[in-house]
Amino acid sequence: MSTEEVKKNTRKPSRTLLIMESKNSDYSHLVGLVNTSKTLTTTFLEFDTLENSVNAYNQFRKEKVRVKYCYYKLFVKFMVDISSLEYNNIKETIKQTVGGCVLYFKLYKKDNKLIGSGDMTVDTLSQFNELIKKKFETKVGDSDVAFELYRFRVKPRQT
Repeated sequence: MSTEEVKKNTRKPSRTLLIMESKNSDYSHLVGLVNTSKTLTTTFLEFDTLENSVNAYNQFRKEKVRVKYCYYKLFVKFMVDISSLEYNNIKETIKQTVGGCVLYFKLYKKDNKLIGSGDMTVDTLSQFNELIKKKFETKVGDSDVAFELYRFRVKPRQT
């Protein structure tokens, strides 16, 4: 396997881990563990820092526990025309305004122009729930920008 293939398959670390079918149900020994929630076959572990999450992830991998990083995707909708603004300025301003750990951010384009929407990914459920309740207003350069965040829903493909 080439280094390019390894890079493509490596997911970005997040502060939330998803553990599948673990026999161990006591995770209190993990450093920086903030929150734990369980379903029938999975456990979600939320950590205070990215470093603590990565350390726990590596520990689980060594123990041959099925684990992966968990992400929460949001849809971004702008209330004003942003087609005249620069992509990178918008991106950095939105990341600063939202705060927390934004793992991914993408604005949608059509005919090489921004169309007023996009998506972003955060790494904890608590941050996700906090963000979908708010409307944001900020400045990008000299322009006032208002945007809302919604739960990202993927529509199934029609065949």
